[in-house]
Amino acid sequence: MVWRGRGRRQGLAVDYRPADRPADSLADAHEAAYRPAMTTVHRHVLAAAALGAMGALAVLTESHAPTRAPEAVVGGAREAALRPPSAGVAGADSATAGAWSTGAPIPVRIAEIAGTRLGRSIYVGGGFTPPGASIGRWFGRYDTTDDAWEVLAELPTAVHHPMMAAADGRVWSAGGYTGGLNHASATRRLDAYDPATGAWTAMADMPGRRAAGFMVVLAADLEGANAGASDDAVDGARQGAISGALYVVGGIGDAEDRMWRYDVVAGTWADLPGPTPREHLGAAAAGGKIYVVAGRGFGRGIVGTLEAYDPATGAWTRLPDMPGACGGCTAAATADGRIHVTGGEGGGRTYNDHYVYDPAAGTWSVEAPIPTARHGLASAGVGERFYAIGGGLKEGLDYSTVVEWWAPEGGGMATATAGATSEATVTTIATATTGATATTGAARGALPFVLAIDDGS
Repeated sequence: MVWRGRGRRQGLAVDYRPADRPADSLADAHEAAYRPAMTTVHRHVLAAAALGAMGALAVLTESHAPTRAPEAVVGGAREAALRPPSAGVAGADSATAGAWSTGAPIPVRIAEIAGTRLGRSIYVGGGFTPPGASIGRWFGRYDTTDDAWEVLAELPTAVHHPMMAAADGRVWSAGGYTGGLNHASATRRLDAYDPATGAWTAMADMPGRRAAGFMVVLAADLEGANAGASDDAVDGARQGAISGALYVVGGIGDAEDRMWRYDVVAGTWADLPGPTPREHLGAAAAGGKIYVVAGRGFGRGIVGTLEAYDPATGAWTRLPDMPGACGGCTAAATADGRIHVTGGEGGGRTYNDHYVYDPAAGTWSVEAPIPTARHGLASAGVGERFYAIGGGLKEGLDYSTVVEWWAPEGGGMATATAGATSEATVTTIATATTGATATTGAARGALPFVLAIDDGS
């Protein structure tokens, strides 16, 4: 499916309370009972209650509450060893001259998703979709050059809060929740999507369960090899030639203080030390290192902690904290080596903060805020552009179709002219057969349909 153009409607929200539900309903009582811990319980529970999903409510209430006492996670000795004298700076460097633009919306309202860049395209999948807390298998590709979406073979398993990365010319999806927001529904699955065949393949499971974490690929000069390419198959091959390992970091599940490394050539996992445990965090690879930032800190609320992993030494280093803090945010590195962080939720609102860390200078800057505040979104860097895709517009269970990207003065790369007022168009497509061996392209051979779009006019 290809969907071009930028509709004026940037996203749709979901009201937690049905029109015929009185103000003193179960949802209101539930919210009052849990209000003191709202940022860690994560208001998906309210959505389940207000929609009458009583079965889901019993599961979802075991959401993001701390699984251990905070002192058991970060003892004083480890915290002191990781924190340099410069950590926790109150200010930040001057912002880079840049601005946000709006891209073609996703063909489905979605949140708590994952995404990754392969070539000049961004692949996005999983998450929650309407109605209610439906767990999605949706998977699609956004062409940043043509500003167009294509719907691809569905994920092999319906999952939300998954992790995605690109390596070896393929898109990899790991972990996530198959049910409620708890350890029992976190999965160990690892699947790989090959753009050349349009098929998913089940790979070796992770060493344990993990969801609401991040997966990155280390590469010494990923953008340098990709700078002139526009075809995903060619560019993806270059991307795979440089990078040979996936790193799963953070999240909820087993061994949350450990990081797992997957060798895409050997097909084997290795266990490594992880950063300060947290979930709903951001992570990115730049300059041959892994940077992990922000998140929810298992009893410590939302944090702005930044740590870097050097594979040459196998050690983590504490770096200056982000000027703010967020959970449910996202992060990605751009071609200039800088790491962008945006989004998040807490305190009854979603965040529009946009922070950028420069590893070369070791400093943070506060950039132009993202126009549409949201959480549970995906992101990717393409050239010097930072893309933020999907996510909930309100705290808790919510969705959107929003695609926005930030670029420095000059645009960051050559692509379609941005604008929020062009008409949306839809192309008739054939959906791919679901399952781990689904195929796309001419061999899809499933049900053709036309997706009707309301462009807000």
